[in-house]
Amino acid sequence: MDTKLDTPTPNARGVSVRAIARATNLSASTVSRYLAMPGAPPRGPDGYDLKAVSEWIAANASNLKTSVRVDSKIRKLKERELRLKCNRLALALKKENGEYLLKSEVGPRLRNVSLHQRAVLLRLLETELPPKLANRGEIEIRELLKQAVDTICETFREGCRHWMDAPPQQTPPP
Repeated sequence: MDTKLDTPTPNARGVSVRAIARATNLSASTVSRYLAMPGAPPRGPDGYDLKAVSEWIAANASNLKTSVRVDSKIRKLKERELRLKCNRLALALKKENGEYLLKSEVGPRLRNVSLHQRAVLLRLLETELPPKLANRGEIEIRELLKQAVDTICETFREGCRHWMDAPPQQTPPP
């Protein structure tokens, strides 16, 4: 059997201990020891809920009641390895739940916003504002600058709404 097809999705229900072991990169015996601990998610009629078991193992990774009998150095290494695996699994679950965004998704949108804001700022400050300020008094200049700042801020607010809703633009490879 192809193991890629046998690997359950993170929200799978009704999975076996072996499938949980594959998904969490733990041995089946380690998963079994965790499931034997008090408070572990119970087995349903079709099997275990992968997400519930994974979250439970991640939360209880530091609990050493799994009856592993090895010397202290190996125990500490195994504990660290298990904690790292559980942290990675918890991170994967958070990504799946939309709690984290990829830089590759956010970066192009931020670039779009900043480029748009830069263009508006340059247009207002280099093209539109200087002719308006020529031969004006201090009070008039302050009033015109205040209007320009208000215009810039409003343009940026509108631009952010527009650019954040737009899909990211693909940049051509260098």
